[in-house]
Amino acid sequence: SFIIPNFNSLKYIEETIQSIYSQSYSNFEIIIVDDCSSDDSVDFIKNLDFIDSRLRLFVLEKNNGRPAIPRNYGLQKAQGDFIAFMDSDDIWHHEKLAIQLAAMSKYKADFSCTSLINFSNYIELSSRPKIQFYGKVERLSFKKLLRKNIIPNSSVIVSRSRLIELRFNEDARYKAIEDYHLWLQLLQQGISSIKLKDSLLFCRISET
Repeated sequence: SFIIPNFNSLKYIEETIQSIYSQSYSNFEIIIVDDCSSDDSVDFIKNLDFIDSRLRLFVLEKNNGRPAIPRNYGLQKAQGDFIAFMDSDDIWHHEKLAIQLAAMSKYKADFSCTSLINFSNYIELSSRPKIQFYGKVERLSFKKLLRKNIIPNSSVIVSRSRLIELRFNEDARYKAIEDYHLWLQLLQQGISSIKLKDSLLFCRISET
């Protein structure tokens, strides 16, 4: 289950959704939770010609100003055995899901993330040389993560069974660090966690 919070992402959301539909692994659902966008992104998503029943769109009644609440709402609706988090302007390599799930199976991990490549526009991204896959991973630990957040949010895949009692902290004081806080809670429980060295996430960097 992909969980994507959306707020005024009309400019980029199509590329994000398309990168999921382009995955070589196709057994997924996409849950988009709109946080009362003021642009036309909701209607735009509804009218994309390549979407199918795997995509479900929910619109919250009021704007919350931070992604924790839309993400938690998405977790309530998720049906998959694994949860993938993604921001509404990022892009996945088309083999990311297959490679990452295979690594989780190989290393018996309930939590995983990958390295990333920053980019500013799709033209810049498409002109990059092809990625070389090395298959290297590092084990993550609470102690290691406590020093610095080395987990890109849009690269995370976690077993849904590990999130039954945990959620993103919706307190305004946790805005922009609610993901780091949740990863710390998960790793503090000692769950098996890995980070793939391959850069399978393309993280968009914008002026805002």
